[in-house]
Amino acid sequence: MQAIQLELDLWNNLSAAAAAPLAANMNQLWQDLEVAIAPLPQQLQLATVAEVILKIAQIYAERAQSLLDDWEATHECDDEPVLNEDMLAPMLRQTMTLDLDALLEPPPYYPRSSHSNSQSIVGEVDKAAMLEVLDEMAAKRTDEEDSTHVAHAEDISAWARAIAEYFASRQTHCLPLLELVQKVRYPAQKQSESGSRLVKTWMALLLGGFGLKQQEFYDLESIEVWY
Repeated sequence: MQAIQLELDLWNNLSAAAAAPLAANMNQLWQDLEVAIAPLPQQLQLATVAEVILKIAQIYAERAQSLLDDWEATHECDDEPVLNEDMLAPMLRQTMTLDLDALLEPPPYYPRSSHSNSQSIVGEVDKAAMLEVLDEMAAKRTDEEDSTHVAHAEDISAWARAIAEYFASRQTHCLPLLELVQKVRYPAQKQSESGSRLVKTWMALLLGGFGLKQQEFYDLESIEVWY
């Protein structure tokens, strides 16, 4: 019965100290704690001490915050100087001029020579040699135009259809490139068409909307075609 009363007195004193932290007698609270836990079992003592220490720490925190608030209120100064534009004008620079003439040097002067350059490559060209060069340029241009015409004459759309029909006959969406090169039958070749089956297949795949996937780099057999 006495132990219960001592514990009640301890909690009452803690509540009173929390209500008025500045007036609390912290030393008395520690003495009340020692007296209250003396008749209690060890396990209950540890639980009570932990809870009471937490309460005392909170009282210390509230006590410190109250003292800090009082100090700030006492030393707060509302008479700070007010600086207007007239007071700041002498301390502010409005304009600035920077003269860079001393840092710049005039460009060097190079007088023009009245003598001609003896190493000039300008000279007369033989008329026959010029005509021969023009003929070679015209022949080269004709060869390039013929190559472009042959490339446009190839029926790539027909090759792509042949590949698509082969996919349909196999009922699959993925085939090896080499199988297409060997098995796909392209339309009869015109006189203007040229190139191997690999070239035909490759051009049809690139321009016909097919997908290509390579398992190993530089390995032609690992290339797969998706449709």
